[in-house]
Amino acid sequence: MAEKSETSRIEAFCDGVFAIAITLLILEIHIPPLSTVHSNEELQQKLLDDWPSWFGFLLSFTIILIAWVNHHGAFKLIDKSSPQFVYANGFMLLTVAILPFSTGLMAEYLNTDFVRPAINFYCFSILLHNVSWVIWGRTLTHPYSLAMDEQAGKSLYINLVKNSIPAFFIYLGICILSFWFPITAMVMMTASWIVWVVTSIILIPKR
Repeated sequence: MAEKSETSRIEAFCDGVFAIAITLLILEIHIPPLSTVHSNEELQQKLLDDWPSWFGFLLSFTIILIAWVNHHGAFKLIDKSSPQFVYANGFMLLTVAILPFSTGLMAEYLNTDFVRPAINFYCFSILLHNVSWVIWGRTLTHPYSLAMDEQAGKSLYINLVKNSIPAFFIYLGICILSFWFPITAMVMMTASWIVWVVTSIILIPKR
C-alpha cells in the first residue's frame, strides 16, 4: 500500500506540471489592448496577425497532451518506483516545463527575420523531450517494476523505448536542418506530430 501511495503521489505531481505547462501556453497569447483598436477591421487584422501564437499554442498543446496520455497510460501499469525512475521522471517534467518558453519564443519570432535561433531552440526543446522519454522508459523497465504480465511489459517497453529511439533520430535531423532551413524544419516538426496523433487514434482502439 505504501508503494502504491508513492506512485500515486508521483503521478499527481506530474499531472500538476502537465496542467500548469498547458495553462502557460495560452497565457502567451495576448488580447489586443482596446486603446490600439479603432475599428472592427483593425481588430480582425490584429487577430490574424497573431497566427504564430495560435500555431505555437496548438502544436505544443498537442505535444504535451500526447505526453500526458502516454505518461498516464504507463502509470496504470506501474506497481513501484526506484530512485532512478523518480529522477528520470523529474527530467521528463523539466522538458515539459521548458515548452511554454520555447513555444512563446518561436511564436514571437516566427514571422520575423530572426526566426532561425527561435526555431533552433524550439526544435532542441522537442529533441530534449524525446531524450527524456528514452531515459524514462529505460528506468521504468530496468529493473522490472511493473504490476502486469510479461506480454504487457514487453508491449510497454516497445512503445516507450524502441519507438522513442527512431523518433530521436527524426527530431535530431529536424534540429540540425533548422540551422539552415528553419521554416522547413518547423513544417517537418509539425507534420511529425500530426502523423503521431493520427497513428495513435487509429492504433489505440485496436490495442
